[in-house]
Amino acid sequence: MTSADLPELERLCRLILERRGSRQDEIQEVLLRLIGATAADESVSFLLEILHYTRRGDRFGPQRRQLALWGLARVAIFHNIPEAYHALQGGLEDRNADVRYATADMVLNAYLRAGRDVPQDVADRLRHMARSDPDDSVRRAAQRYLCESWARASEEDVD
Repeated sequence: MTSADLPELERLCRLILERRGSRQDEIQEVLLRLIGATAADESVSFLLEILHYTRRGDRFGPQRRQLALWGLARVAIFHNIPEAYHALQGGLEDRNADVRYATADMVLNAYLRAGRDVPQDVADRLRHMARSDPDDSVRRAAQRYLCESWARASEEDVD
């Protein structure tokens, strides 16, 4: 898949979102993985749209948000697009623990794999999650991330 395929993939994804039926979630997942795999900067507006899409009684919402954030993380790594990083940081505040858990890993990878420093506000948010996230697994994950070398370097920069 390339960025040239994005308009058709996005059209199909919107079509699936409008319909209900069997296997809709699986089709959405495949389409969102394909869109995210392109890591095309042209996909940012669509991925942000998907990130904020809601529908009453939608059980696939948390997974859809994770897939959108994964695509945004890939865009951030390859293109350094501020909107993608901002959305990832917002994912740390998601109402769903699984999304927060996955986003903590994605946001760190987006900075570190791209060779960028983790901003202080992201480190501070992870420290807050490590102390007071309502979900134990999210707290433990944040605590683990804060033991990594990037976090120690971040603390030294503050001192």
